Amino acid sequence: MNRIASFAAVLLALAPLAPSFGPTSFGASFVQAQPPETLGIEVEATRVAGTGILAGEAEGTVDASIDEVTAIVSNYASYRDFMPHFRQSRVLSQRGDRAMVYMEVAILRDAHRLWAQMRVSTREENGRRIVDARMIEGNMTTFEARWELQPLADGRTRARFRLMVDPDLPLPDSAVSSENLKFARKSIVALRRRIAAT
Repeated sequence: MNRIASFAAVLLALAPLAPSFGPTSFGASFVQAQPPETLGIEVEATRVAGTGILAGEAEGTVDASIDEVTAIVSNYASYRDFMPHFRQSRVLSQRGDRAMVYMEVAILRDAHRLWAQMRVSTREENGRRIVDARMIEGNMTTFEARWELQPLADGRTRARFRLMVDPDLPLPDSAVSSENLKFARKSIVALRRRIAAT
């Protein structure tokens, strides 16, 4: 019994770290209870060379044209207003499709702040619009983010967000990987809500 109780305690401790993958097998009533902006999001964890931490990727369709979506995701100063866990976002300099941006994100229930000076650029590639951000200075080992936007025939946009953060904290790789995945999914939800509010 003691071994069974210990195993159950471990499962309960790990439960908050598990990523949310959207609809589950709890039945139709559970699916219907979800806000519409959270539905139809595909998530994927991808390996990154040289680390045990996985990048989080999420993809979903948003009800806006690619130009409207680009205007939102390239307005870096507004990230603090709609992106999950962002506390600060300031454009330090910008010229054309390149910018230097300061970002600050709260983690561990606001107990710790991650900050980074990011080099951000936009480009067109194979019919997609891409916004890339990479840390050049900060209190993390790695902070990389990417938006990929693809126009659809019905005038909407397919948006994909990828996040790779290594916070350089004494946390298990699995916990950090889970947070990357959850943050990616939350970012698609946040984008949909931002569009709905405009």
